[in-house]
Amino acid sequence: MISLKCVVKHYDWGEIGRKSFVAKLLMTQNEPINEKLPYAELWMGTHKSGPSTVCDLSPEFNNQSLAKLLELWPEFLGTINLYKKYGKKLPFLFKVLSVGKPLSIQVHPDKPLAAELNATKPNLYPDSNHKPEMAIAMTKFYALAYFRPHNEIIKYLEEFSDLRDVVGEEACAEYFQSDEANKREALKKCFSMLMKASPEKVKEKLQSLVSIAETRQSPDLSMFLWIVRFYPDDVGCLAFFFLNVVELNPNEALYIDVREPHCYINGNCLEIMAESDNVIRAGLTPKFKDVELLCECLTYEPRRPEEFVIKPRTVDRYTSEYIPPAEEFAIEKIHVPEASSLGGYASHTAESKSSGSIILVLKCLEAKCSDDIHLKSGKIYFYPAGLKLDISQIKGELTLYRAFVRE
Repeated sequence: MISLKCVVKHYDWGEIGRKSFVAKLLMTQNEPINEKLPYAELWMGTHKSGPSTVCDLSPEFNNQSLAKLLELWPEFLGTINLYKKYGKKLPFLFKVLSVGKPLSIQVHPDKPLAAELNATKPNLYPDSNHKPEMAIAMTKFYALAYFRPHNEIIKYLEEFSDLRDVVGEEACAEYFQSDEANKREALKKCFSMLMKASPEKVKEKLQSLVSIAETRQSPDLSMFLWIVRFYPDDVGCLAFFFLNVVELNPNEALYIDVREPHCYINGNCLEIMAESDNVIRAGLTPKFKDVELLCECLTYEPRRPEEFVIKPRTVDRYTSEYIPPAEEFAIEKIHVPEASSLGGYASHTAESKSSGSIILVLKCLEAKCSDDIHLKSGKIYFYPAGLKLDISQIKGELTLYRAFVRE
C-alpha cells in the first residue's frame, strides 16, 4: 500500500476555498487552504499534466512520481496482457471534482481523431488517446449530457420563436419535416447553426428567452436560468434546449462516451476516464473554443438518461462496483457501516485485482490494512496488482473507492 500525494487543479469553475469538496479532503490531511482559490479537481494517476508522487515510502523513492515507480516495477501494474496493452503507466486517470459553476459545452474525441489532433495541434490536444469517462455523484450532481430525444428538442424549437431565430427558420423547418432516416443530419444542421450564430443575435435572443423563463418559473427551465447566471451572453446557454438535463443522486453514476456532448453544471463527484486530457470546447468557457470541430465530430444520436446513468452492482454486503462500457477503468466502492452496529470492530477482505489500483479513502475513523498501514480519511494510495486487500480493526464507518482496470 503506497501513499500518494496528488495534484490539485484550481480551474475557475471550482468551488472556492473550504466550501470545496476537494479542499475538505485536503483539510483532513492538514493541508493549508487558500480561501480565495477555487479547488476544482484532484488528479490521481500518472498523467503528465498532474502526476501523483510517492510519499511515506523509503527515502530514495519519496517524492518520486508514481509513473517512475511503475517503470521500475511494471509487475505492480498488472498482468502481462495489461502491460502489453497499456505499457508502463495506468491507462486511467482518477479525479475528485467540486463543481461550483458550469463547465464548458464539450466533447472528447475518439482514438483516430485524438491521434490526428495530437499530431497537428499538440499545444491544444496534448494526448493521442480517446477519453470516455464516468462520474459518480458524491452529492446531488447536475449535468447536461447527450442529445435529447428528437421530440423534446422539436418541442422547444416550436415553443420558443427566439430559439428558432438563432437556429434559423429554414433549418428548423427541415428538422421538423425530416423522416427518421434524415433526422440526425437535420439535427446536426440545427445545432451547428445554433453554435455558430452571431454573438449579437445570441445576446439579443438569450435576453428575451431569460425574460420568458423567469416569468414562467418553470422547473424545466430552472437549469437554463442557472447556467445563464454565470454566462449571460454565451451561446452555450442555448445548448440546454438540445441536451438532456441529468440529475444524479449520491452514488449514481453518469457515463459519457466519446463524441458525445456534455457539460457538468453543479455538485461533487468522483470522475474516472481513459488517461487523456483532450477536450474540444464550444461554449461556457474563456478557454480556446473549436466550434467547427465540435459540431463536426458529434454522433447526433439522441439518448434518454436511463441509457447512460449507471447504477452500482452489488458484489457482497460491503462492496459494490461501477462497470462502464469502457475497458480502461472501473470503480469498486467498499462501505462498512458503523462498526458498533456490527458488534465492535469489523473486518473485510476485498478480492485481488489483475491490475494495480488507486484507492481513495473518503471516510475512516480507524482501520488497518494488509501491510500494517493505518487508513485515514482523505488519504490516497496505490495498491499493486494481484494482492488481496485485507482491512481489519475497522472502528466507526469506512468508505473507500478503488479505481482499477478491467480485464
